[in-house]
Amino acid sequence: MKPKEYIAKYSISQGWRGGIQNRFLEDMRAELNQACEDLKVDNLGAFNNAMKVVSAKWTSISNKIPYGIPEQLWNYFYATIVCPKREELCGRDMDQVREDKAKKSEAFEINKLKNQAKSKFFKLHEKEYKESIWAKKPFEVFCREEIIKKANPDTIAEADALFAESHDWESLDEQFEREVQIWNKDRLEDLYLLYIIRVSRL
Repeated sequence: MKPKEYIAKYSISQGWRGGIQNRFLEDMRAELNQACEDLKVDNLGAFNNAMKVVSAKWTSISNKIPYGIPEQLWNYFYATIVCPKREELCGRDMDQVREDKAKKSEAFEINKLKNQAKSKFFKLHEKEYKESIWAKKPFEVFCREEIIKKANPDTIAEADALFAESHDWESLDEQFEREVQIWNKDRLEDLYLLYIIRVSRL
């Protein structure tokens, strides 16, 4: 049906009214099913195109009546009808979407921990750094010239042992990412010290 036909069917030319939402949603379900059939939906991209058809019709109806269709009804339609249909037709694609989302979330948390480690290490040595002759140079220079050079042999040995299998920048960063996830979160600055010692010895 066209938008005007929906407006006439549900007598909503003067605005949305109660008691019609279930029948209206079933009509929208039928519109979605038909769009999916017409577009031969079997992947997420095609499903999104089908949804554009349904969304355009919904919006057109809403724009033609005073105050439009209640926004929460679209949210309900999306959660109870659209999402299950998408899973039915595009389950494999949705599994990939969830996997990608989980990886992004994990990467975000890892970067957050890495930044925390560096920040805690900086705060620990901030006063010393600002009072040093290296204060006008990057903090990394201060680390290289003061902290690493003064590290005791046991700490250096610990760094070498922890990162023993890391022989280049890439493998070292990968191991640092693994370690930061299991290290004591209250002592991340200690891990960062071991990391920068190992960096200096590559």
